[in-house]
Amino acid sequence: MFRGKNWLVWVGIIALSGMFLMGQDSWAPALECVDFEDPAPGSIYSVPMTFTDSGAVVSALAFQWSNGNWTPNGEMLVVDASWCSSGGSGQNLTLNNINAEIVFPVPIDNGLSIQIGEYGGNVNLMINGVHENKPTFSDMPPSIGGVLVSCTGPGCSGGGIGVLKLEGAINSIYIGGQEFCIDDVCPIL
Repeated sequence: MFRGKNWLVWVGIIALSGMFLMGQDSWAPALECVDFEDPAPGSIYSVPMTFTDSGAVVSALAFQWSNGNWTPNGEMLVVDASWCSSGGSGQNLTLNNINAEIVFPVPIDNGLSIQIGEYGGNVNLMINGVHENKPTFSDMPPSIGGVLVSCTGPGCSGGGIGVLKLEGAINSIYIGGQEFCIDDVCPIL
């Protein structure tokens, strides 16, 4: 039965059969939290720069001020939590007059949880092509782009740390602010 090169074929068939019986798909990358630990501390990004973290691509995009005008002149800065705290783990991504678009390697079916630190200025949030520009996350509508939006903690009203929860299928997202930082952008499993 296992003569010559045929044993390799049988091993492959057995391995694939086991994966499908156990419900595993080895071709799909695992969803990880984007925790901003991959870039070096102090890394600065401006429009149109990108970097990768935890398998996701993070791009710097223009930011909309509260008066409706757009600026491409902000910056994203990777810093430790002592500089801007979002309540997350390790390094944070500080956003000053800029949006961070986060593209995961696979679809986000159930939503995201994001640690935030909001300390002043307005915020932008785009989900599935629908852009919102509000004074704080507490002012966001309950649904954006077909995704439920909720926020808990003082950071939701511009006074410190909070958790932004986005429930539903997310095909595209960016988030930004002025005196603002994020960490642990985690898929809801």
